Amino acid sequence: MQSKYSLLIFLTLWWFVSQNSHAQTTSLPIPSKAEQLDDLFLALYNTNQFNGSVLVIEEGKVIYHRALGWANVAERDTFQTYTPIRVASVSKQFTSMAVMMLKEAGKITYSDDVRMYLPELSFEGVTIKNLLEHSSGIPDYFAYDSDLSRRFNRTMNNQDLIDYFAKSKLLFKPGSQCQYSNTNYVYLATIVERISGMPFDQFLKKNIFAPLHMSAFVYNTSTHTTVDTILVKAGTSARWDTLRQGNKIEILQTTTQRYELKTRLLKRAIGYDPDPANGQWNVLDYNVYDGMMGEKDVCISTEDFIKWDEALHNHRLVSDASFAEAVTPYGVPSGEDYSFGRGWKIYNDRPHVSFHHGYYRGFRTYIQRNRGNCNTIVILSNRSIGRKIYDMYHCVENILAGEPYEVPEPKPWEKKFLDVFESQYKIQYEPLHTLPKVQLANDPR
Repeated sequence: MQSKYSLLIFLTLWWFVSQNSHAQTTSLPIPSKAEQLDDLFLALYNTNQFNGSVLVIEEGKVIYHRALGWANVAERDTFQTYTPIRVASVSKQFTSMAVMMLKEAGKITYSDDVRMYLPELSFEGVTIKNLLEHSSGIPDYFAYDSDLSRRFNRTMNNQDLIDYFAKSKLLFKPGSQCQYSNTNYVYLATIVERISGMPFDQFLKKNIFAPLHMSAFVYNTSTHTTVDTILVKAGTSARWDTLRQGNKIEILQTTTQRYELKTRLLKRAIGYDPDPANGQWNVLDYNVYDGMMGEKDVCISTEDFIKWDEALHNHRLVSDASFAEAVTPYGVPSGEDYSFGRGWKIYNDRPHVSFHHGYYRGFRTYIQRNRGNCNTIVILSNRSIGRKIYDMYHCVENILAGEPYEVPEPKPWEKKFLDVFESQYKIQYEPLHTLPKVQLANDPR
């Protein structure tokens, strides 16, 4: 009798515990994708691995949009989703778009020989199509970094690069293979200028940025040099560095002189490269190449990328057929898992996914657009993170796909100088889902 009574007590307790455990398990909310994304980037930020802005669009809707860290440490200017950043080679898609617009307007054809517009060059058989697809055989100027830095004691411009390679030999027969070359896109920007009759930065503003209501602009130090001279003559207290660090400037040309018109104060993010010896953030921003346009010069925010993504999706600038050509794979560079499009790269195993990285000075950027499900990922960082950006967007892909992911581990120096980061650079952030909804980033669309 006692054993039956004990068994009854045991079964009753077992049922109670199992039901209570089941209730606890099922009552725990499953984190949303937005919460998982926020957990990921907060973890990266808090462990000294990320500084910048992130945008994630799923099925055409913004599900995550946040900025973390500093845009300008010296001025204590925090990074915001509207902070423009130099996106380096991600700029090439805007140059490609400018060329596509001229082609649709009937002003060029892709088969045109580049010497029609750049007669200074001696290259034979190079077409606009070759420039767009990195199949020209024209050397990448970055491979000549030492010679260029020694030869030019001033900021270079596009014409300098045309003159530099004017009598050079091609690396291979145009169209026979593919090899990435920033020179291609500097030349494309110059072709846009000579056909349109306006500076490249003004062409982008008039035909792309303004119609899409974007605050993006082209960073060009030669522009700032002229403005600086005018401001000094006007007796202002503006400093050279202040101008170069981000005042958005529009230049109006007259027959006698250039005038400065400040349309809106818009500070861009400064590039930094942490010193692995002490953890201090060193400014790594300006370069002799900063007067050249077309390959790396666009300054844009993640807020602007929302408008850009919508415009591409709805074919607001060029036809569906024209843009489809831009994201068509044309050639596979040696040893890579992607092909070149026109201003884009395309994954060989996922031809519906186009992307591009950017890497210049302290800036590391990435955009990926999946035309199959209308997912877009944009990661913009102004603090050198090297190849870790690959780990970041792979984590984002896994979250969107409902698959597990692991937060990347800090580099040894990031771990070693975590105390430096926490004492000098860290800003305390709360998870977005704990903040009032008014503080959440809105979808401008």
